Amino acid sequence: MLIGKATTRDRNFLEGLAAEAFSAFGSYGKLLRSWSSEPGVHTYVARDEAVRVGFVMLGFYYAEPERRTVYGDILAIAVGPEHRGRGVGRLLLRHAVEMAHQARRTLDVREVRLSVAHTNLRAQALFTSEGFREGPEARGRYDGGQEAIRMVRTLERSRV
Repeated sequence: MLIGKATTRDRNFLEGLAAEAFSAFGSYGKLLRSWSSEPGVHTYVARDEAVRVGFVMLGFYYAEPERRTVYGDILAIAVGPEHRGRGVGRLLLRHAVEMAHQARRTLDVREVRLSVAHTNLRAQALFTSEGFREGPEARGRYDGGQEAIRMVRTLERSRV
């Protein structure tokens, strides 16, 4: 399994998988296009041989108005239906966390955040097993009305 930076040739795959994986939560095709054009947002695609199997989208944002500290936000993570349950999501999640660690070379990145539907117990278990915990932010709602849990993983200080 290889994970690399998404290119324009991956656009149809990204939008199609997002539509399939997130359709209950709102119009993710539009959101992905919007997010991908923002500075500081990076998309990575997992490939098994030449077949695209999943993606993760990671954005970097200032944590406070003074713009001193930064957090990484996993905006979307999805795996194709035929590849689920094979560890691809875990690899993508770990890749996003590693990219946040690498960004610490130039940014004061202190944590990685993500949102997950309160009904998505499988994803919650994955995120928890990788060190994410429910954060202090109030639970929000997806466009489809589902409750969204905000999870946070603090990055270790000694690793750069």
